[in-house]
Amino acid sequence: MLNVFFYAIIVAVLSTAIIAGGGRIVSQINRTAGKYYDDIQISHIIAILIVQFISIVGVWYVSCLEQTPLGIMRWLWLALIIPFMIILVSELEIEYIISVLGLGVISLLFWVSGFFAPQQNLVYIHDMENVDIAYTISSDEILARMELKVDNSIYFRDKYEIDTPEMRRIAGKDVAVYPIRNKGGENTTEYIPGYAIKEADKLPEFVSKRIYFDTSYAHGRDALRRIRKEYPTLIIRSHKFDIDDDWNPYEIYEYREKFYTSNGKDDYGIITIDLRDGTCQKYKAGEVPDWVDFKTTQPK
Repeated sequence: MLNVFFYAIIVAVLSTAIIAGGGRIVSQINRTAGKYYDDIQISHIIAILIVQFISIVGVWYVSCLEQTPLGIMRWLWLALIIPFMIILVSELEIEYIISVLGLGVISLLFWVSGFFAPQQNLVYIHDMENVDIAYTISSDEILARMELKVDNSIYFRDKYEIDTPEMRRIAGKDVAVYPIRNKGGENTTEYIPGYAIKEADKLPEFVSKRIYFDTSYAHGRDALRRIRKEYPTLIIRSHKFDIDDDWNPYEIYEYREKFYTSNGKDDYGIITIDLRDGTCQKYKAGEVPDWVDFKTTQPK
C-alpha cells in the first residue's frame, strides 16, 4: 500500500501542475490579446490535488491493481473526473478544462492499450473428459445436507453459498469440488468451515478446513488483497479454487511481471495462497508443484 501512496502523491502533484500551469500559460496569452476570464486560485489547486490523491488511492484500494507508475497512469482518468467537475463548476477559463481533458485522453489511451497487452490463461493440466461423476445433487441440496456443519441454520440463511462444482484431481482421486463461499452482508463469517466434495458413486462429503481468506471476503481477508500485499507490482489476473494432496484449500492466481512484453521464460507463472492462513507462494511457469491442477499459458 505504501507504493500506492508514493505514486499517488507524485502523480497528483504532476497532473495538478500540468492542469494549473498549462491553463495559466494559455490564460496569459489570452490576456495579451485583451481577453480576461476568471483565473485559477490557490484554493482550486489545493482542492484538485487533494481530490486526485484520494481518488487514486481509492481506485487502487478497491481494485487491487498493480502498484506501478504505468498502472496508475492507465487509470488516472478516473481520478480526473472530480477535478474536471471542480473546474467546470468554478467557471474557470476553458483552457483549464482542456488541460484536464488532455490528461484524461492520454490516460484513456494507456487504458485502451491494455486490451492489446499479452494475454494468458489458466488451463487444466489433467484430461478429465472420461471421468464419470454426475452432478445429480444441486448446490442447494448439498448446503442443506451440510447445514449443521456449516451453521447455515434458519436464522442465518444467507451466511454461506456454494459455487458451481468443478473437477479436481486430489491425491490421485478425481473429485467434484463444491467451494463454499461467505455470502457477505450483515452475516459476514469469522471463517468458512470447509468445502464439499463428491466422488463417483458416492454421496457428497464435507471436508472440514477453516478458511480465513477467500475471494468472497473483503478488505484484509480478501485473497487477492492478501496476495497484493506480498506482490504489489505483479500483474495478477485469473484465479481458480484448488486443493492440495492433503485436502487443504488454496486459490490459484496467474501472474506476469511485464505488462506489454513477455520473454516467455521467467516473467510469468502462478501464485498460490493457502486459504487457511494467507501464506502466499510464487512459482515460475516451469516450477509449479504437482498438486496444482492448473498451469498458465505463456502471455501472447
